[in-house]
Amino acid sequence: MPRLTSLIAVVWFASFLSTANAQYNVKNMIEEGRSCLATGEYLVSMHLLNRIAILKPYLYEPWYLMAQAKYHLEDYDGSIHDSSKAIELNPYIPEMLDLRAMSYIQKERYDSAAVDYTRAIELSPDNSNYWFNRAWCYDRANQRELSRSQLEYIIRRWPSLSQAKQLLHELNGGKKRSLTTRQQVLSTRRLISKTQLKP
Repeated sequence: MPRLTSLIAVVWFASFLSTANAQYNVKNMIEEGRSCLATGEYLVSMHLLNRIAILKPYLYEPWYLMAQAKYHLEDYDGSIHDSSKAIELNPYIPEMLDLRAMSYIQKERYDSAAVDYTRAIELSPDNSNYWFNRAWCYDRANQRELSRSQLEYIIRRWPSLSQAKQLLHELNGGKKRSLTTRQQVLSTRRLISKTQLKP
């Protein structure tokens, strides 16, 4: 009987070490995938992160990082899919909603992008880019009055946000929306590869 107890203890300890080592390896692989993403090696990054997603599909981080890689490769449908999976696993990180919204914008699905920005604003109400991007999406989705009221609020809250003033001027003047405003939406957000995940 003591030998059986000793054997069980040895097996349990070996399994504990194996689990701890596997967890360490997953963290290393995620960091390696993030590093490849930051240096523009998107395919290598996706390969590493996909392995993690297969082994540990309940982790949101590999899905989010793969979505970033696909966004950079202009695979917007893939980015939407992977960021949706990440959001399903952890719906409390506004940067993931921002990424999916940016992918929706690229696919000209402005209503869906506005919904994601609304959720991102609920999580991060002081992010002026989320507010402006949502107002811009409302404009593109032909919800001009909603866009106008949002822009007026943005200008009161962030008076130095010139993109909001420009878009409001276009709305009030009845001008055709310029492509430069859309380009400003795409450039006002931080580089996706630089987005920091919250623990």
